[in-house]
This record gives sequence, structure tokens and C-alpha cells, in this order.
Amino acid sequence: MYLKSISLNINREREGAKMKKKSIDRACYVNILPNLYINEPSDGLILTDKISKIHYELATDTPCDRSDLTCLNTDYQNSNLNILMEIKGNLSFTHIVRDSHGFIFAVEIVDL
Repeated sequence: MYLKSISLNINREREGAKMKKKSIDRACYVNILPNLYINEPSDGLILTDKISKIHYELATDTPCDRSDLTCLNTDYQNSNLNILMEIKGNLSFTHIVRDSHGFIFAVEIVDL
């Protein structure tokens, strides 16, 4: 029994070493645009989730401050961040997420 417990702990440590830690490096605020206003001029970058047909307007000129980044990272590490959309392409953001307070952000998740 004792040897089995030790081998399980060693295997868990090996698995943990293989997994890369990730963190949110940057973020910006996001608004949801109704379909009625999708053709109106916008100050931010607009991304559309084709599956849910939701239009996200990224406020790229308004980056999040350190306190928001801290809360986002805490939610991410505690698995309290709801990933709404993965952003593909050459943008500096990788995901659209909803935090534990219901606010929506575009974030860049990077390896530490």
C-alpha cells in the first residue's frame, strides 16, 4: 500500500512537470453588439462567433488595468473563467472570456 502511494505521487509529479503553467498576459474590455447595430461604425475591433452568432466589440484602445488582470488570472487559475470563444488569427488576443463577476474580456493566455 505504501509503495503504491509513492508511485502515484511520483507519477503525478511527472504529469505536473509536463503541463505548462499559463497566465493571462493582457486583456481588453469587450461589449456585445446586437444584430441591429452590426453595420454601424464602431471604434473597436468586431469579432463574430459564427456558432452562437454573437458579435463582440473589442475595446483595443482601452487595455485592462493591473487589478483587472489580477482578478482575471485568479479566476483563470481557479477555473472560474468561462471561455466564450477562441480567437484565431494574428491578433494579440487568444480568447473571449467571461469572469466570475459576469464581465467580458478579450485576453491573451500565454505560457509562463
